[in-house]
Amino acid sequence: INGSGLTAPSLNADSGGGNVGVAFTKPPAYLNIASDGGDITIVLPRGDTAYSVRTTAAGGDNTVSVPISSSPTADTIEVDSGGGNILVEESPV
Repeated sequence: INGSGLTAPSLNADSGGGNVGVAFTKPPAYLNIASDGGDITIVLPRGDTAYSVRTTAAGGDNTVSVPISSSPTADTIEVDSGGGNILVEESPV
């Protein structure tokens, strides 16, 4: 699954085994991304938005480099990789 220039307020995606790569130009309010065996890369727009991030990487590395919030009303990112790496980062520009 690949997507770029995304502006949707929410996204649910499950690849079942392949890689997932999504890049947003507008901060999403809710993401739920899963892959049973591939890498997951999420690129979020640089800015002031802080996220509640929950990740599970059963067989790979887990890297999160976005602003984090513990607020129960924060925009939420849930990521589950059954065998690949997880990368959640801000866009370089």
